[in-house]
Parts: sequence; structure tokens; C-alpha cells
Amino acid sequence: MNVVRLVGMVTAAMVLAACGSPRVKIDVRRGAVNTPAVEPRVEPLRPANARPYTVLGRTYYPMTDFEPYWEEGIASWYGREFHGRPTASGEPYDMFTLTAAHKILPIPSYARVTNLANGRQVVVRVNDRGPFVEGRVIDLSYAAAEALGFANQGTARVRVELLLPDEIAAMQKGAGRPKAAAETAPTAEMASTATPLRVVARPQARDAAGAAAPGPVAEGAVAVDAATTAETGATDALFYLQLGAFAQTENAENFASHLRVQLPNLPVRLLSAGALVRVVAGPFRDATLAQLAADQVVAFLGGTPLVVSARALGAHP
Repeated sequence: MNVVRLVGMVTAAMVLAACGSPRVKIDVRRGAVNTPAVEPRVEPLRPANARPYTVLGRTYYPMTDFEPYWEEGIASWYGREFHGRPTASGEPYDMFTLTAAHKILPIPSYARVTNLANGRQVVVRVNDRGPFVEGRVIDLSYAAAEALGFANQGTARVRVELLLPDEIAAMQKGAGRPKAAAETAPTAEMASTATPLRVVARPQARDAAGAAAPGPVAEGAVAVDAATTAETGATDALFYLQLGAFAQTENAENFASHLRVQLPNLPVRLLSAGALVRVVAGPFRDATLAQLAADQVVAFLGGTPLVVSARALGAHP
């Protein structure tokens, strides 16, 4: 396929994916206006969602217990293209319930999200991982975004606060139970003694063999057929773009599923190597083409994808 033509296809797919959520057509018969409030409760945490994982060159360390936590930043929302797909918790995503994806909050847990522009608040159940777009702190369901008043905008600046067991117990006794899907905060600026963001970023600029990743180049990348190269015995000369590494297969599959929706023309697959399941794109005929694909991913999602050789990975799809 002509490289220029493929670049155009990939770029167009990324633009469409980036614009997808805010333009989702919603079935008004199941609108979020009458979405019932979440009833927080202390649930057993899922060990599979508490393991460290790496996405786009950053390693995240999920919380393994409840402790004070808050952060402020940009919230986005995900809609129909993910509706019914499995979340990191294994539960199907329902865009009409009050749920959220977060990089490190316990799964499952509950968080209070405040839209800092209008003071509206909503309590959501955290049951998914993400968002993995640079600069975003939480991905909300359509219902939650609608309740906070930014579904039509696509993003909003918010404050995220983890609900601790003592506060949940008070809610269950009626002292602080949410009365509606969304309420208005008493003030725009709220004092908090909680601990801010705990995410630890570890840029990984080298491949598994310790070699420095190739530098940035222009545009375009063409993936080759793995089966064809396997027949010719040339698989060790191929390169992959490592996008994530997980200890649990289900978490890797969940991330890969999100990538396939966001970047439909990127050839995403899973590789098992040692104790980790890696989410990769490719294979590519050489490191330069893999780096071209990396540049396209960075332009859309940010982060630091890794270019690695098939030999260094020690596994094939």
C-alpha cells in the first residue's frame, strides 16, 4: 500500500476517534436526566486491578487500600463505541450508569467528582482503567458527564475525591447519602486535606535489550503480515511498538480493546513474554517504520511508546 495513502488513512481514523465521544447520538429514551444516584458501599477490591502496569512508557501503581486522595484536572467521557464492552473490572460498560475509569484508584471504589466550572457534583463508581490520553485525569460515563453538565463539550476541569469507608458508612446511615445524580457544591473552591495524585511516571526510552529507541522521524508507517514473515524465517528482524505491559491478561485485553476503538487502523495485538502480557502494534519491517507509528500514537494519545525488536521481545503473536 502507498505509504502516503496509509498516513492519510491513519490520520483520518485518529481525528474521527478523537472527536467520537462528544458527538455520540444518544437514545433519548434512555437519557441520563433521570439516572438514579449511586449508592456507595465498601466492596472487596479486585487483586487483578491492583498490580502495577505500564502504558505508553509510564508505569502506574494502583492503590491497594483506601487512603485520602484527591486530584484536579481534565475529565473526559466515553460513550456508545464502548457501550457493552468489558471494563477493567470485568463488568460491561454501561454509558447510562454513573461510572468512571481512573488510572490508580482502587477497583471497585467510589469517587466524588466536581465540575469546577459550575460546582455540580456526582458520585461515581470506579470500575475501569484510564484515560490514557495525555493530560486527562478521569474518564466518565455519558451519564456522569451529563449530570455534571459537560456532555456536549466533551471535557471539563474537575476535582476527583476518593470516598473513604468512614464517609461511605455515614452515607449509608443517611448522613451524607446522595439525593440526586448531581448536586451543586456549596463553593467553587473546597478545602481538602487529602493526598494528591500518587501516579508514578517512569519514561522508558530504551527497548528490552537496553538499546536506545530510534529518534523521531517524519510521518507514516506500514505494518507487515506476521504470518508471511514467519514463513520466510524473518520474524527476528521485525519491530513492534510496545504500548502497554500488564501482569494480568484481562487488563491487557481491556487496554487493547480501548486502543482498537480509538485507533482502528493501528494493528494492535497481545504478546506473552515471561510474566508480562504486552500490548503491541505491528509488526513493522524496520525500526524506522515502527517509530513513525509511535509518532502518530504520541500525537493522539501522548506518552512514550517503545520501539522493540521481535528478538528482544522473545515472543510472537
